[in-house]
Amino acid sequence: MITPPLSNLDVSGCVITSQKYTINYISIAPPVGSIMAFTVGTSPDGWLLCNGVSYGKTQYAALFAVIGITFGGNDTSFNVPNYQGAFLRGTGTNGSYSGPALNASQAHATQTHAHTASSVVTDPGHKHSQYTINDDFNMSGGAPSGTTPSFPASDSAGSRTWDNLNNSTTGITVATTIANSTTSVDANETRPYNYGVWWIIKY
Repeated sequence: MITPPLSNLDVSGCVITSQKYTINYISIAPPVGSIMAFTVGTSPDGWLLCNGVSYGKTQYAALFAVIGITFGGNDTSFNVPNYQGAFLRGTGTNGSYSGPALNASQAHATQTHAHTASSVVTDPGHKHSQYTINDDFNMSGGAPSGTTPSFPASDSAGSRTWDNLNNSTTGITVATTIANSTTSVDANETRPYNYGVWWIIKY
């Protein structure tokens, strides 16, 4: 059974206690081991920078009881996590997205994708039309040497148009150049726009 206090407590300074702060029996302090972003380079009271530093197990017993030597340690000390340069991501899988295991990390990555290009060249070929006149008045027949059409001997004068198919291709050469659409920014990682803060952990 919880008994309400009989009087109000008015404190003008800090209340130091190893227990959780509560108002109307509701905890108002973040649990030990909580992570928060902070915009100052030194940790506030009750918090430590997440920079991988080692601390005594006895001095920060409540935090050690929560995280142990998950991030390193020895017989007398333990390390806080080192989140410098890191984005924090929820663990577990959500649809096609999978975060790292709890208290583990993932290397930077770029989703697999493809750059494609194609070109089509159609060369239907062509014909050269030639025009030959028959002037076979000497009754010899045939056509001039090396040409395709022929006229029989003693035929009547006239002309003939014919297609020379000996050179029906163009000899066109087509080269396709693929322009690389990736712009190099001289970095060793893929990252979104970001802003620097300190991650801090509650002890």
